[in-house]
Amino acid sequence: MNALVNSQEEALRRLTSQYKNLTGKECPVHFSKYTGQERGQEKENIQKNPPHILLTNYVMLELMLVRPEEHNFVDRTTADLQFLVVDELHTYRGRQGADVGLLIRRLRERSGNQNLQCIGTSATMVAGKATSKRERQVAVAEFAIKIFGVTVEPDSVIEETLKKAASTPAIPSAEGLRNALNSPLPQTAEEMTRNPVTAWIELTFGIEEE
Repeated sequence: MNALVNSQEEALRRLTSQYKNLTGKECPVHFSKYTGQERGQEKENIQKNPPHILLTNYVMLELMLVRPEEHNFVDRTTADLQFLVVDELHTYRGRQGADVGLLIRRLRERSGNQNLQCIGTSATMVAGKATSKRERQVAVAEFAIKIFGVTVEPDSVIEETLKKAASTPAIPSAEGLRNALNSPLPQTAEEMTRNPVTAWIELTFGIEEE
C-alpha cells in the first residue's frame, strides 16, 4: 500500500517541479503523504494545515474516521472534501472490496458531501480481446457502483488508447529485422519511425491492435 503512495508522491513532486520550471512560481496546489511512515511532528503539522491533496491508504482512512486528532481531514465541520481518487481499483475485490466500499460510504456520510466525486483508476479492469468497448465500459461501471455506492454511467468510463509510433503497418519479417540490425542506426525521428526494429519492439512488447 505504501509503495503505491510513495510512487504517487514522487509523480506529484515531478509535476510541481515542472510547474516551477515553466512559470518560475511555486505550485499553488499542495500535497502531503499521510500513512504510517510519517513521524509524530510531521503528522501534527499536516493535521493543522491540511493540503489540497492528501495521499493515504484505506487503513489510514479507517483510522481518520475514529481518531479525534484527524477529524480535520474528514469531518463535515472542518473538511471540504470534494474528490476521492482510488488507484488500482481492480485490486478491491472480495472481502477487501466490501470493506473499502463500506469505508467509502462512511466517509461520504461523515464528510457531509453526498456529491463527493469518486474517481477510480486502473490499467487492468477488463481483459479479453473479444469484449467490445461498450461491454468494457458497462463492466467497469457496474464494478464502480459496488465500490463507490453511487450511480456510475458507462459513458463516464474513460478508456486510454495508444497511437502507434512506427509507420510500418505490421510486424516485419525476420529478414527485414536482420537487415535493419546490420544497417547504421537511425539518425532522425523520422528514420526511427520507419525502422523495422521500432515496429517489432512496439508490436511485440508495447501494444496490441484491436
